[in-house]
Amino acid sequence: MEIENISDQIKKRKSEVLTFTKEETAIIDSLNEIDVTLNKAVKRVSAIESERIGIENELKVTTEKSEELKKRIQTNEKNMSGRLVSLYKLNRQGKIQVLVSAESLNEFFLRKKIMEWILAHDENMLKNYLEDKACYDAVQKKLNEQRKDRLAVEELYKQQIESMSHEKLKRSKALEDIRNKKSLEMAAIKSLKQAANDLNNKIASFRAGYDSPENFKNISQKSFTSFKGLLMMPVKGKILSFFGPYKSKESKVINYCNGIDIKADRGEPVHAVCHGKILYSDWFKGYGNMIIVDHGDNYYTVYAHAEEIFKAKGENVEMGEVIATVGETGSMSGPKLHFEIRHHGSPIDPLQWINPNIS
Repeated sequence: MEIENISDQIKKRKSEVLTFTKEETAIIDSLNEIDVTLNKAVKRVSAIESERIGIENELKVTTEKSEELKKRIQTNEKNMSGRLVSLYKLNRQGKIQVLVSAESLNEFFLRKKIMEWILAHDENMLKNYLEDKACYDAVQKKLNEQRKDRLAVEELYKQQIESMSHEKLKRSKALEDIRNKKSLEMAAIKSLKQAANDLNNKIASFRAGYDSPENFKNISQKSFTSFKGLLMMPVKGKILSFFGPYKSKESKVINYCNGIDIKADRGEPVHAVCHGKILYSDWFKGYGNMIIVDHGDNYYTVYAHAEEIFKAKGENVEMGEVIATVGETGSMSGPKLHFEIRHHGSPIDPLQWINPNIS
């Protein structure tokens, strides 16, 4: 009977451990989902801000045009008012009387020509006035539409900021749980290992067909290996994690870093360490916004946790070119750049290739 109870307890504990493991996995996965949502929100906010600036510029141009038309209309109204008085006096005196009072035939025709010119001028003035009025009305309508667009964009911007703030709070809470619970930290380390394996597989799948000479015909022909020990730092900052195995301070679990982590301020420019072609430029689970650059001869560099990425797949890059900015997408330890150098897909120590004094 006692043995049966012990057996039942063991089964129960196994069930509890399995359930708890699923919960841990769900929390780690939810962190990636939060990161993806947050990244999309940041992009939307950036796009909305660009749209708002565009509307503001259009609004400024339209307002200036409106003011210019308004001044022109006022000037024309003043001139036309004076002309109406003159025409009224001319009508009282009589056009024929003005012409027949001429002392010579030449003066008669001159007066007739002047009167025709004045009337044509008045007609043209009236035409311009009416055109300006119609244009002014159209501009005022456009102004009202632009003001409505601005209000709509500002409201959308406000909603996205609130959404982004909400996602940031969720992310902070998830990270706090991970840092405070050993089981969650171990699950996070397992997740990072899986992300590293996924990256290995991703690079392996990309390798075929990218090292043909025509892929690099528009890029400097100097080989990547000729820069060993002379590559610039990809970003200004302090190296937090070094290449190779390391032990977690909290869980004491051994993990392996395939590159280096460089602590830097959010928004700091990230530079391509050497010329090459963009192999990958998108979100990658565990690495956030990530760029992979193919440098030929089966050498690749990886730049992860970026805030913004400026280069698309297939584009060429030059040594030192800004390709991204530092962020914390996919990172569990704040803003930083994760940087790797790989040969035939296998990671190698970046510090054997980088000169920290070159930036």
